[in-house]
Amino acid sequence: MAIGYVAEFSVLPRELRNTQLMLPDHPAIAQQEVDYTAGVTESAVFAAGVRYIRITSDTTARYLVGVSPQDAEANNSNYLLAGTVEYLAVKEGNVISWFVHA
Repeated sequence: MAIGYVAEFSVLPRELRNTQLMLPDHPAIAQQEVDYTAGVTESAVFAAGVRYIRITSDTTARYLVGVSPQDAEANNSNYLLAGTVEYLAVKEGNVISWFVHA
């Protein structure tokens, strides 16, 4: 099965010199598991106030983020190696589309 995991956050913490850190401020506002085994699948719309997401997947995947990014199979999609974690800035109302990388 191909599952994409999405955690949604509204802020990232700052260190003592007020430098923003790429560390999530837990707990997450919301968490999603997106099963994209059967093909391109969109997440639910990100919660109100979400500005960052953390993604990972149990299989190597392609993904796109946007209002309705159904074309994750296209050449403009992003590559995510299985088991890696990425942090992305997003806009309220966006979704993430997943597709198994062949």
